[in-house]
Amino acid sequence: MAALRIAASLTRDYNATLYLLHVVLGLSEKESDQLYAAERAEAENKLKAAAQQCLGGVAAHVISRAGLPAHVIVDEALKLNADLIVMATHGRKGLQHLILGSIAEHVIRNSPVPVMTIRPQKAATDD
Repeated sequence: MAALRIAASLTRDYNATLYLLHVVLGLSEKESDQLYAAERAEAENKLKAAAQQCLGGVAAHVISRAGLPAHVIVDEALKLNADLIVMATHGRKGLQHLILGSIAEHVIRNSPVPVMTIRPQKAATDD
C-alpha cells in the first residue's frame, strides 16, 4: 500500500500515467490465460480495489501478465517506455533472501529506467 501511495503522489506531481502490473508466476501468457483466468481476474480486481483505496483519485491502468516477475517487470517497463518503476520489497534477509531471491534486486540490476523500492513499514510493536 505504501508503494501505491507514493506512486500516486508522483503521478499527481508530474502529471504522469500510472500502470499497475500484476504478474502470474511461472507460466507463459497462453498457459496463464487457459489455466489461471479466474485467478488473474481475481488478482486484477484486488489490485483495482487497492488502487481505489490508496490512489486518492489518480487514474491507473491495470495490467496482468504471466512469467517470471522480475523479467516481466523489466519487459513491461520497456514496452511502456516507463520513466520510473516503483515497487514494494518484501524486506527478506538472510536465509529467506538466499532461498527466495529478490525480485526487486533483479529489477534494479536489469532495468533500463530508475527503480524506486519501498520497504515494508514496521508495525508500531516491531523493534
